Amino acid sequence: MVNQLIGGEWVAAESGEWVEVENPARREVLALTPDSDESDSTRAVAAAKAARGPWKALAARDRGALLIKIAKDAEELPRIIASETGNDLRTQARGEAASGADIFRFYGQIASEQKVRDLPARREPRQLHRA
Repeated sequence: MVNQLIGGEWVAAESGEWVEVENPARREVLALTPDSDESDSTRAVAAAKAARGPWKALAARDRGALLIKIAKDAEELPRIIASETGNDLRTQARGEAASGADIFRFYGQIASEQKVRDLPARREPRQLHRA
């Protein structure tokens, strides 16, 4: 059984129910995962909001290092993706995992270059000019 990560803790669904994750090619059960519902989503959102303060308090370089670590830890993802979806490891699953890792790597590198505490938000949407 594999629990869900909420608030830094691995927890089961509040319902106590589980769903089988099956390899579609072999028709074998790979794992059981929590059958989450709205109450679990509400818990996860509350935990994410609570984590915003400590995350924001980290120096940009430290946030970037954590994002880059996620990208490095993604090396096992292609096998998991291939098992869960039946996608080919070489032609599909590796590309999908690499795309996700690239996003974490990109933002990790950008974070270490951040020179201000907060990046300014755009105040007005860009208007299209028509001739």
